Amino acid sequence: YSHRPGVAKTLVALSVGTTLLATAIYCNRRLRRRATTGSPAPVAGPAAPTTSGKQIQMHKPTASNTFRVTQIRSRTESRGRLPLGQFNRVLFIDEANMWVDVGGSTTLETLVKCTAAQGLLPLVVPELRTITVGGAIVGIGVESSSFQFGFFHEGMLQAEVLLGSGNVVVCNASNNTDLFEALPNSMGSLGYILSARLKVRRMKPFVKLTRSWHSSPEQLAEALRQRASSSPAEEKSPSPAQGASVDFLEAVAFGTSGGVVMEAQMVDSIPSGQKPLSLAGGAAPFYSTLSKAGESFLRTEDYVWRWDTDWFWVSQIFPGLRFRPLRALLSRLGWLRSDAYKRFNDFVISTLGQPKDQELVIQDFEIPSDRCAEWISSHFRIVPRGKVTLKAPDGSAHSPMWLCPVKPRRALLFPLAEGQLYINCGFWDAIQVPKEQVGKFVLNQTLEKECHRLGGLKSLYSSVHMKDEEFWEAYNGQQYWKAKVKYDPQQRFLDLYTKVTK
Repeated sequence: YSHRPGVAKTLVALSVGTTLLATAIYCNRRLRRRATTGSPAPVAGPAAPTTSGKQIQMHKPTASNTFRVTQIRSRTESRGRLPLGQFNRVLFIDEANMWVDVGGSTTLETLVKCTAAQGLLPLVVPELRTITVGGAIVGIGVESSSFQFGFFHEGMLQAEVLLGSGNVVVCNASNNTDLFEALPNSMGSLGYILSARLKVRRMKPFVKLTRSWHSSPEQLAEALRQRASSSPAEEKSPSPAQGASVDFLEAVAFGTSGGVVMEAQMVDSIPSGQKPLSLAGGAAPFYSTLSKAGESFLRTEDYVWRWDTDWFWVSQIFPGLRFRPLRALLSRLGWLRSDAYKRFNDFVISTLGQPKDQELVIQDFEIPSDRCAEWISSHFRIVPRGKVTLKAPDGSAHSPMWLCPVKPRRALLFPLAEGQLYINCGFWDAIQVPKEQVGKFVLNQTLEKECHRLGGLKSLYSSVHMKDEEFWEAYNGQQYWKAKVKYDPQQRFLDLYTKVTK
């Protein structure tokens, strides 16, 4: 077929795609078998069957959304771990008072499905379907409504927490307040959330999405900052002088060439004759629309999961996933989603290992909004272009960075300035490094230092390379250990630093 390149390209894509599909199905079966074989009986009552004095770890039956390579093998092991996967349901929705009670192991996909059926949404919905409610609280969850409502945990009204002693305590703003304040960013090192009560808000069936292009990091950061600062902080109808309300706000930087700001507003209907953008059935990736300024409409639930379908844009690392027939097949099989990619990726790394000439740079940093442009320029000076790229309007390819504005409130173990606007800067890629840098994590360490210089703070879902002294200084170690001594005096759970570095 050398004289017919279109046919040849199609056959190659089909061949690669079929191989990928077969491998992915095999890996999924292996991982599911490994995760379920030898699972202990369900927990009877509040206490788990453990040997006195031994450290406790939880088994998470759904795909993990942490990215610490050294922990991949142990995450799939269920023996000797707390089987809390049965706390995976929405328990009650109070429409009158606008809150929902939900199990700690409930995925956000399940939570949104249940609340959306009642015309409601959590205040913030982190973008990957299998992130759990408990994980988004004890980790740091952020999304495009965070410029109004802060991090995911800021919608928490109370939680039931299983302590290392086997006791279950209720914490909220007036009861066990110190634990309530210390849960966010504790990463399960103080206890495990069995259930939580979360605020919800009204939703509408569609979202109107507007994209605008800005031709430099400075213009991009300023446009994002101004829009986040001028939007109403509460869900109200704006006055005509304010213009249309913005429910969701984010941006994507295309290297240092500029980027796109995306504003979204929930609406009751779409214009006659216009179809909502489809992300199902093998449709083109959402990231392929980013460089096209203008308006689109999506169903609200499709908007919520717009990034899940292609793991933002990281699905590019898998051969053939831009090929529409393969996308349609994987979508039909339920494999065009982040947890499928994560299981496959974890299996490959645990089986074959991470390529030695690459450094994984998978990080989110909270940067003060007035230093965001400086961060973009510094980041792309430190980190060379990797495997994942997006095309700008002029057709040039650039490494992407997700920019999500957030106005945090108080978080004891994630100490940002309350009410100040930060930009969550997410970058996820594998970078080729010279031989002398192999295994030294030079890129990640340099980014951590630059974040500190700019007055920012990094999320802890991925690799951490700080020494213990600087770690505890950054994450309010003094307050952490007060809570640790009180609620886990026997240290049945790994401490926070050990949990994220070992």
